Amino acid sequence: MRILLAFAMLLASSYSAWSFGRVTYSELKADGFVTSRLTENRAGVGGWIVSKGDRKYFCRMRGGFMRNFAAARAGNPSPDQVRRCSKVRN
Repeated sequence: MRILLAFAMLLASSYSAWSFGRVTYSELKADGFVTSRLTENRAGVGGWIVSKGDRKYFCRMRGGFMRNFAAARAGNPSPDQVRRCSKVRN
């Protein structure tokens, strides 16, 4: 039973955020992705398109008060202004 439980835990932990298409803005920036100006998705949610080649992610804007909103609007948000990023369907 312990072996089965250990295997299940190993299997669950092996699914990284990349495998589900969800990553952090900091991870994408560190990988060389480029950030668009502040935009909206089809549902009207504010955020940024972060892309590199043909890979694109939509990173949602975190609600509430934003420091340096002008820089965030221009495509240079700080990581604390961004929620998790989801892969954009083509």
